[in-house]
Amino acid sequence: MVSVTVAEHVAPLQNELVEMKNTIAKLNSKLADLETEVDNNNQYSRRHCVLISNIDEKQDESTDEIILNIAKDSGCSININDIDRSHRNGPKNSATGILET
Repeated sequence: MVSVTVAEHVAPLQNELVEMKNTIAKLNSKLADLETEVDNNNQYSRRHCVLISNIDEKQDESTDEIILNIAKDSGCSININDIDRSHRNGPKNSATGILET
């Protein structure tokens, strides 16, 4: 009698456990797909990156304008709309100690 009552309570819990395991497996699969998609998107965005070095920093400079001037001096025809974003990496002028990212 007790074993029948316990079995009646355990059976639904076992079914719920199976459903939860299936849900977790689906979520893990979806997570792996999303991580792959993020990696692909990050790699795609990096393919447009250009690193320019040894350009002196100036007060109130526009990194977009610096890029446009370098392109012009190099004979490349680009406009401001071709630049997604630009910024300096690393430490700013050592007198300020400010980092810009």
